[in-house]
Amino acid sequence: AYGPRFLTVPAGEEGPDLTLLEAALKGERPRFLYLIPSFQNPSGGLMPLAARQRLLELAMAQGLVVVEDDAYRELYFGQARLPSLFELSRQAGYPGVVYLSSFSKVLAPGLRVAFVVAHPEVILKLTQAKQGVDLHTPVLNQILVHELVKEGFPERLERIRAVYRAKAEAMLEALGREMPEEVRYTRPKGGMFVWMELPKGLSAERLFQKAIEENVAFVPGGPFFATGGGENTLRLSYATMDRARMEEGVRRLGKALKGLLAMV
Repeated sequence: AYGPRFLTVPAGEEGPDLTLLEAALKGERPRFLYLIPSFQNPSGGLMPLAARQRLLELAMAQGLVVVEDDAYRELYFGQARLPSLFELSRQAGYPGVVYLSSFSKVLAPGLRVAFVVAHPEVILKLTQAKQGVDLHTPVLNQILVHELVKEGFPERLERIRAVYRAKAEAMLEALGREMPEEVRYTRPKGGMFVWMELPKGLSAERLFQKAIEENVAFVPGGPFFATGGGENTLRLSYATMDRARMEEGVRRLGKALKGLLAMV
């Protein structure tokens, strides 16, 4: 609504390119930096600890506000989660990180209850902004979340992580069987998504039309790029499908893709 001008930085499986980010920060004076450091949507990327520390150093040097969207943090497949940028900023005594997260990814998708941790002045402004949008998050939803997290929440998280890990492995196995060699895709360490790159010049939108004919769908990657690009990218999600349906879906997607490649 305020007509912002977006500055974008390429991101991969280890988060944003910090060299290009530093150049962008020096060349411009952005109002704030928004990022998803853990299992980014749509790429599934995970910033290593050293990259998080370096990004925070860059932010502190310029007094830059960082908005950390951490909705997928608990969905890790390894032995431990990484510290958030907010936690690192607290250790460094820097008040410039605004922490966002949600219960919808770890309790139930229909419970759209999120939360923010930030400096009190930021909370005040965010409260005023929210009141201008929807006045208040439904109390019933908040009560449900409160009751659900009171008992057995750590055990639930462990179960969710195990389920998603198995789903991710099943999708990667299916992709390994069905995808042509020209296709690249990520191997997520957590979260809900696999990010795929088609050969240059091949349109994910065209593939989508072919895939629909096979009764399977995905999210084309183009809309995720704030300033355009990404026409040959797409996002797959393993969050809701069981193994059999996932394998069949990947088989159909592979058939559609091979058909499209044969036409090129």
